[in-house]
Amino acid sequence: YTLPFQDGNYMTEHFLRAIDPYYGASVANVPPYSANLHNSRLGDIFDVFLANPPSGVIQERVLERYPVVALLGDVDVSDTLARRLKRYVIAGGTLLINCEQCKGGLADPGLLGLSIIPETVEEADKSIRKIARRGAVPMLNSDAGLPLLTANDYGAGRVLVTTVPYLLLKNKKQASPLIERILLELQQEVMPIHVEGDIEFLLNRLPDDTWRVLLANNKGVLKEPNESVERYDPSYAAAVTLTVAPNVVAQELMTKTALAPVSDGKQATLRLTVPPGDLRIMKLSGISASAEPRDKGLVGWWDFEDDQGTTARDASDNGHDALIAGGAVHARHMDGHCMKFDGKDDYVLVAVKLKYQLERGT
Repeated sequence: YTLPFQDGNYMTEHFLRAIDPYYGASVANVPPYSANLHNSRLGDIFDVFLANPPSGVIQERVLERYPVVALLGDVDVSDTLARRLKRYVIAGGTLLINCEQCKGGLADPGLLGLSIIPETVEEADKSIRKIARRGAVPMLNSDAGLPLLTANDYGAGRVLVTTVPYLLLKNKKQASPLIERILLELQQEVMPIHVEGDIEFLLNRLPDDTWRVLLANNKGVLKEPNESVERYDPSYAAAVTLTVAPNVVAQELMTKTALAPVSDGKQATLRLTVPPGDLRIMKLSGISASAEPRDKGLVGWWDFEDDQGTTARDASDNGHDALIAGGAVHARHMDGHCMKFDGKDDYVLVAVKLKYQLERGT
């Protein structure tokens, strides 16, 4: 059986369709002969997490791994989730949020740069939520000049607000082109390598600061269930262009071919063809990217958000849970949880051996 879709479910489904354009729509013997694997303009550069899994609200250490976080669907915005998303943005992240998700702690006009007005304006194919801008800058406008996407600087990061409820068209089963457009713009901003062409792609940065770009052409592979040998339709060969840094050194590992980039001094382009049903793996050197992760060298992180008991859980991946002793009590402050000490015999004990001796600290 199937449960009826709510508006938030349609939003999540349409984001998946933007990433995977032939999602559930193709069969093996019908062009482009790609029943299970599909090419995508957006690439396999996304991870999906639950905001509120059974283990608890998503941790900041997870959010910090990503330059962009997008909220999908009808998210339950708890105080903890709102606080962690705010700190993620303050530290330099980009948060993409819809007007219907601006609730609880995420309705803060200072965060959004606007206030949501509980009225909509109807256009031909969509509804648009009214807003009162308080510093947010329109990035995309409708045909009538109404903001569809706004940006607001917050701390070292920014918040992007979409004003079409759940980014749905009036025909809710039809995906809005806004979704792919916004994701492509964000991809162009955050990725040091840009891929163009009818291709599936994955990017990996290795510890030696070289990059691997896997290009997979899923189209043009013909194979009936009773056939043991695949056939290929050469008309589905994919012409691919990579835009990279101007001084890049490139090698294709499958064919062991060095590729000469064409550079204008600001950027360089690499061009190659991937046959149907085939792979190409590019090794790229000379591409600079973001600095080391913010938690490099982190010993432990105790946010005291488990506001009961005598254990302060280590929110890092290091497992250094601490013992709360002497009568110290859990408390709240303006930005979350903390511990309250009496200045006499209260303390938190962390059983970890440090590389360097600390004389004092806070």
